[in-house]
Amino acid sequence: YITSPLQKLSNISERIAGGSYDDRTNITTNDEVGALARNFDKMADAVEEKIDFLEQAVRSREDFVANFSHELKTPMTAIMGYADMLRSHENSPEIQIKSADYIYKESKRISELSLKLMDLMGLSDEHISIELVDVQKLKINIGEYFIWNMLPATVCADKILIISLLKNLCDNAEKAEATEILIKGCVEENKYKITVSDNGKGISEKDMSRIKEPFYMVDRSHAGINDGFGLGLTLCERIANLHGTSLTLESVIGVGTTVGFELPLHKPEQ
Repeated sequence: YITSPLQKLSNISERIAGGSYDDRTNITTNDEVGALARNFDKMADAVEEKIDFLEQAVRSREDFVANFSHELKTPMTAIMGYADMLRSHENSPEIQIKSADYIYKESKRISELSLKLMDLMGLSDEHISIELVDVQKLKINIGEYFIWNMLPATVCADKILIISLLKNLCDNAEKAEATEILIKGCVEENKYKITVSDNGKGISEKDMSRIKEPFYMVDRSHAGINDGFGLGLTLCERIANLHGTSLTLESVIGVGTTVGFELPLHKPEQ
C-alpha cells in the first residue's frame, strides 16, 4: 500500500523522461504521496505545454525559412531565365523590352520583400513612439480613393506605424480584387475602433486561422500577379500588438472582409 504509489510515480517519471509527455500518475490518495503525485502531474502538464510550444516554434521557424526560400527562388529563377535569354540570343526589340520589364518587376518584388522583412524584424517596443494623433489627418497619408468615414477623435498611437497598418490593410483589400474599400472609425467603450472593409473575394474559414502567419497567402496561384508575399497581415498584427491590441477579422467568401483594431482614446484633462 505504501510502496505501490511510489513505484508508479517512479515509472511515470521515467516514461516522461523518455518522451511520453502525456503520461500522468493519476494518484488520488489523500496522504503525502497523493499530494506529491498531484504536484508531479501539474509539473508534467507544464512541461508538456512548454514542449508543445517549443515544437510549434520550431515548426513555425522551419515554415518561415522554407517559404522565404520559395519566395526568393521564384523571382530569381525568372530573372536568371530572362537574363540568360537576353545575353545568349538575338531577340526582337519587343522581346527585349518584355524581358527587361519582367526582370525589373521581379527585382522590384525582391526589393519590396527585403524592405517588408526589415520592417517586420525591426518592430519592437523600443521602436514605437506614442503621440497624440488626430485620426482625421491620417487621410492625407492613406490616399483619396478610399471611402473615408472616420469620426473626429484624438488617439494615442505611433502615427507612422498606424499609417503603415492602414496602407497594408488597403493593399490587401486591393489584392483581393476589391472595388470598394471603406475605412471607418468610431468610439466604442472608451476606445477608438478602426475597421477596413472591402467587397473583395473574402477568406475561407480554413484560411482564417493561418492568415496572420508570415508568407501565408490565401490564393498563392495569384502571387505573381498581385506581387504579394503574405507579409501584410503579419506586419499589421505586429503593429497592433505594439499598441496593446490585435486584429479582428470577419470575412465571407464572395462578399468581402472586415479587419478591425482598437486604439487608446486620448482624454483631455479636465
